[in-house]
Amino acid sequence: MKKFLLSCFLALGIGASAQYNILENFDTPSDGRIFFGNGSANTTVFCSGTTSWAANIASTAGTTQVGYAISFADKAVPQTTTGQKVSVSVNYRKTDGAGTLYLAYFVFDPLTGPSGQWSVTTFATKSLAAAPVTTCTPLSGTIPAGVLDEANLAPGSKFAIGTFFVRSSGAGVLYIDDLSIVEDVVVSPPACTTVTNPAQGATVPYGQYIMTWTAVPTATKYQVNVGTTSGGNDVFTGFVSGTSKAIPLAASSNYFATVIPVNGNGPATGCTEVAFSTSNVLGYCSAGATSTSYEKISKVLFAGINNASTSTAGYEDFTALAPALVERDGIYPVIVDISGFDSDTTVVWIDYNQDGAFDDATEKVTLTSAASATGNITIPSAAKLGNTRMRVKMYYGTANPTACGTFTFGQVEDYTVTIKEPTMATSNVVKSSVSIYPNPFQDVLKISEVKGVKSISVSDVSGRQVKNLKPSAELNLSDLKTGLYIVTLQMEDGTIQSFKAIKK
Repeated sequence: MKKFLLSCFLALGIGASAQYNILENFDTPSDGRIFFGNGSANTTVFCSGTTSWAANIASTAGTTQVGYAISFADKAVPQTTTGQKVSVSVNYRKTDGAGTLYLAYFVFDPLTGPSGQWSVTTFATKSLAAAPVTTCTPLSGTIPAGVLDEANLAPGSKFAIGTFFVRSSGAGVLYIDDLSIVEDVVVSPPACTTVTNPAQGATVPYGQYIMTWTAVPTATKYQVNVGTTSGGNDVFTGFVSGTSKAIPLAASSNYFATVIPVNGNGPATGCTEVAFSTSNVLGYCSAGATSTSYEKISKVLFAGINNASTSTAGYEDFTALAPALVERDGIYPVIVDISGFDSDTTVVWIDYNQDGAFDDATEKVTLTSAASATGNITIPSAAKLGNTRMRVKMYYGTANPTACGTFTFGQVEDYTVTIKEPTMATSNVVKSSVSIYPNPFQDVLKISEVKGVKSISVSDVSGRQVKNLKPSAELNLSDLKTGLYIVTLQMEDGTIQSFKAIKK
């Protein structure tokens, strides 16, 4: 599924009914219609009735995106989903202009940006050549059960389903008609699933282990229980929307797990428990992208690592390379060169406690989104000494990424990091004649020497960049909140120098 992000839609219209059931042929005014790009009713070219929806395929340079969808929450009688499989079809015609037509579902997140944002995930695709399509041609696809679940939406969020067209060349008009959206009606609980990993009686590595199971067609979610006793759930209990879950496991221990499919009619019954154990070998969860066609990592620079990606694989294992050498309390700049889009996200995890799990709260740094994603990593004073793993992930989108699992567009790379005791009294491992003062500072932070400095950035302790400045001997940081910041000097010779600074 290809994901896009759209900054806004234009709405054409304004007791809910269960399950989606729509046939939109554009012959009468309809509530819940939304579109982006451009579009209007057309009474000349249609597939049934007397009207279709028409959008101009612009000839301007760059990619033109147009689309049409039904927003179920915005209908006069809103429709809700029970999370079951949704079958979608549409008829289309067009004049000139080449591009790709998608079926897609849209999720509106009111918390993204000042006025909210729609994300677009495609589930069926048709490449259209420049030649006209003069007869009504169908495109159909399905959204599996469990993908659309309103119980997982934040307040104010909503779903829509429809079409999405990306122009590649030429100009013309695209006509859409007979949009059908029908959700399955299911009147009984689902059947049991089969746990595929771990197998019954298996011994697996400890750490962040990925449990997997087969999909059940009518299940909308899965109740997962993992415990240290039969029937227990002291390790993990919760609902999972997909068919995998990363579970933290201790070394040389016995475990019991059950996965119970659930839908609106209740849970499956009689599902089998799986017993398994862990070895004393540390393992890490798998991760990777299924496509690097649009986004990938080009190079990673961090604490002695200067490594270019060597393939278009969605995952690359570079743990056998010479490790990055870092010290407790040290501040280290990281640069990840990427090929992608402004909406890409790049994240770095380091397993400081060497337990095989990448903890989002204490071991993750989100870098700036740019062709060279940058940030600073501060090694905790309590980090366990020795070799550990660093994971670098870049992917399309801005949602909070996890360290485990498969996704569509992007790339994941793993490296080895060696953590040592500090060799200096100061916690700043960057050695330079340049200094910053006063420290702590009130509003203005001074730099002793700016000759050879190309740019200056200021980040908070999580690695999020809060300032990007031109070289100056005095930095006005009066608008920053009180706290600890990392000031990074990007030098003209390509080197980087970082300092801790405290704002009073």
